[in-house]
Amino acid sequence: MPDPNKVLEAEQAIQDIAEELKKMKSAADLLSSAEEKTNAVVKASEAIVGKIQTFVEQGAEIVNRIGDYDIQSDMETVQKGLESIGKEISKTDKDLKKNLGNMDQYSKKFKQEVMARFKEDDEKSQQNQIQLLVLGGINVILVAILVLKFLGVI
Repeated sequence: MPDPNKVLEAEQAIQDIAEELKKMKSAADLLSSAEEKTNAVVKASEAIVGKIQTFVEQGAEIVNRIGDYDIQSDMETVQKGLESIGKEISKTDKDLKKNLGNMDQYSKKFKQEVMARFKEDDEKSQQNQIQLLVLGGINVILVAILVLKFLGVI
């Protein structure tokens, strides 16, 4: 007769595998959400860069109209500062795109690892099911023997 503890251990192993699969799905959902948010940041950064460029151009036009040297000098300093900010935002935008590319590679690698884990867990689950079927068959045989023995046939 199979050991009930072994059957319970097999059932617990199946439940543990199911729990791990739930955790992996949750992690994959979080990764997808992070990618979407990063895309939104990149788009917002691009929009900011475009608006700053327009602002700089309008500021330059205003400076040219004023014509006062002192104010124009101050405005040029401000314009240079704004251009510097624009360059920094552009650099940040490039860095975000690079990080997004890295995140995409990580996402693909993570997906491969998750799929491998699913496959491994599926194989373990199939093995456990086979073991449970074999143990169930043995139980049926043992019960039949006991019944035959009880009836005095054996």
